[in-house]
Amino acid sequence: MSFEATLRSEKIRHLAVAAVARVERDASLREAVGILRNNRLGCVLVCEGEQLVGILTERDLVKKVFVSKVDWNAIVEKFMTPKPMTLSLDDSLADTMQMMDAGGFRNVPVLDDRGRLAGVVSVRHIIDYLAEHFPAEVLNLPPRLHQTMEAPDGA
Repeated sequence: MSFEATLRSEKIRHLAVAAVARVERDASLREAVGILRNNRLGCVLVCEGEQLVGILTERDLVKKVFVSKVDWNAIVEKFMTPKPMTLSLDDSLADTMQMMDAGGFRNVPVLDDRGRLAGVVSVRHIIDYLAEHFPAEVLNLPPRLHQTMEAPDGA
């Protein structure tokens, strides 16, 4: 199967999506940032009960938190991105990559068939999948797209 056909047929459910790190919308910014830092994550999902209401990403922190003096006890809802775009477990990798590229997203929440949180897909998951399933195409490219080598490298 071709590279493009594989990306169109392969579903998110076949990726090793990250477990959901979540906080309630009234959690403190300090608590949310602690979860990001301690778990080395790029985002934390903001929920009201079982319902996804927002996402707090590293980009939110850079744009909204680190630019000014902030009360770290303020609620995370003030800094999150509300109503984030989501994916389903049955979305294709091609659609996922297109959405992430168009929106400039590095992390996207994934919902199961019942609309419940199933995980988070990140750029890292896509890269890992591509490197594992298409090693010749991914790992053997020259550093610059149209670069040609005058002589073989190595012994």
